[in-house]
Amino acid sequence: MSAAVFEARWNHLNGLRKQGHEELTDFLGGNEEKLGPAVRLGLLRKRPTVTEFQRYYGYVPTEKGAEYLLYVPEHELIVVRQEQKDRFKRALARDPMPEAPWKPGFARPEDSQNGADPSPVSDRALELKQWLLCGYMDIKEFVVRHELHDSHLVDSGVCEDGEAAVGPNGRMLSLSSDGKRYLHLEKKWGMLLVRPGMELPLFQRIDPERAAYFCGLP
Repeated sequence: MSAAVFEARWNHLNGLRKQGHEELTDFLGGNEEKLGPAVRLGLLRKRPTVTEFQRYYGYVPTEKGAEYLLYVPEHELIVVRQEQKDRFKRALARDPMPEAPWKPGFARPEDSQNGADPSPVSDRALELKQWLLCGYMDIKEFVVRHELHDSHLVDSGVCEDGEAAVGPNGRMLSLSSDGKRYLHLEKKWGMLLVRPGMELPLFQRIDPERAAYFCGLP
């Protein structure tokens, strides 16, 4: 980060601190690795672009996260709102899978998934886009990225044969009770979506051997 950019960011941060806000990394004890719970709760998402002075591994608040977090894009700055600190702390304590592996560079930004729907102007595609902006991942993107098949979803126990949704390879699927920890079913369009922050845990559940490499990365 250049001196001028750093100074501008620092000055803006100090102004926000005087208003009672707290920089996100400071709030997390000085460790950006602790962003995982906020990601799994759908409060942060991976943005589509990479900038020269990017912070927070490219994560920005979702609409849900903006209730707790103030994002200042021109200064690559996220602060916890002064009046929301206690609520944000309580929210983080509701992490749906505290033991889940989380690697900040593993997630795909939502724009990389736009090709998952063959009709980019369809109502379904617009609905999918809204889910992506909330931190979810299209199951088709997940299967393609990790060279998997519908059968892997069933064999691992996260899905079962049913009529709720068409799998990426055409198999009719439903969610198992355990699968609901990793996947969400959007019933109107029959879309299977990987829950926020659950791409790596789901990959680990389906193929522990291959996932171990990514889990071992810094």
